Amino acid sequence: MVEKNLCTGCTACVAVCKTKALKMIVDTEGFKYPVIDKSLCVNCNLCEKVCPAKKRISRDKFAEVYCGYTKDKNNLLSSSSGGIATHFAEHCLSMGGVVCGCAMDDNMYGAKHIFITKSDDLDRIKGSKYLQSSLDDVFLRIKEYLKNEIKVLFFGTPCQVAGLNEYLTTENITKKNLILVDFICHGVPSPLVWEKYLKEEEQLNASKAENVFFRNKSSGWKNYSLLINFSDGSSFCQPVTENLYLRGFVSNYYLRPSCYHCNFKKENYYSDLTLGDFWNVEKYAPDCDNKSGVSLIFTNSTKGSRFLSLLNNEVTYKKIDFDSAIKSNPSYSYSVKENYIRKHFFSKLKRKSVLKLLNRYCSDRFLSKVIRKAVVILGGN
Repeated sequence: MVEKNLCTGCTACVAVCKTKALKMIVDTEGFKYPVIDKSLCVNCNLCEKVCPAKKRISRDKFAEVYCGYTKDKNNLLSSSSGGIATHFAEHCLSMGGVVCGCAMDDNMYGAKHIFITKSDDLDRIKGSKYLQSSLDDVFLRIKEYLKNEIKVLFFGTPCQVAGLNEYLTTENITKKNLILVDFICHGVPSPLVWEKYLKEEEQLNASKAENVFFRNKSSGWKNYSLLINFSDGSSFCQPVTENLYLRGFVSNYYLRPSCYHCNFKKENYYSDLTLGDFWNVEKYAPDCDNKSGVSLIFTNSTKGSRFLSLLNNEVTYKKIDFDSAIKSNPSYSYSVKENYIRKHFFSKLKRKSVLKLLNRYCSDRFLSKVIRKAVVILGGN
């Protein structure tokens, strides 16, 4: 199998293994990796064949790029950016299909992919979740839906989409009824870090978390907040500029190792559609500006372009220049850099409070020191 630092945890190898010799096991950092039971392995090499970690997809660099947002104000405010994904899901359901996306666990300590069959449940998969989700048997279930000619809309990270695509290809399953949607990804944080963080916030607030919103827009789309609603009716809300968990995330302290050299950038998106935030919309498309959120929409295939056209009545959108689109979102093209603090952070995580670690490494004083050091290093190269 691929080297551990390249493994994205997409589960394609586990799904394709006919002898069930592979299982996803959590490591000390909280990430799941495939582990082989050699007594069951028959050396068929399907796990190596299916792995997308080093593959390059054969396709055009890009098709067309749009910016847009939903006409539904409630949907816009409850979505991470422009609310486009909700309309994709509603259209799939209206055609008798199923939608697969990321939802928080009932206890809010983790995230997992679930299947939605009715519009009333779409709120569960709406919005960003800043931790890596569990896929479990999702690929196997999608294969069965497609074999029964049921339409499937799958939302996931670019590496999850690539894994699903390679798995279905290896299994010779037709993808005519499948729509793959990914997003411009900064990287996936450790589920262990999130679980420890939330448990400590629950202790401080003396109440159990009932709902979590990683990108609450009460302070605006660009100055989004982490909002936690507790069972006693209280809540905790901090903007990204102040919240320790979000600051550690954007500082790249606890992302999966593969995120620092991601294979799924630039032209190597396996999806039909890629979504993102159009942060500089006021500069490049001022007539499409919306203070509550604007999405970038990349149509990567004919199928994706046709699916987008179904939204003409629900969404305001316009075609924009590709270079203008990616200037405001470098994660489309480049992996984030591994922060040298990462190894120190994880070495101390097991025995120390995560809030104390974040207070240390995410303080304004510490981050200013890191920035000054980075300037010196970059200036010398």
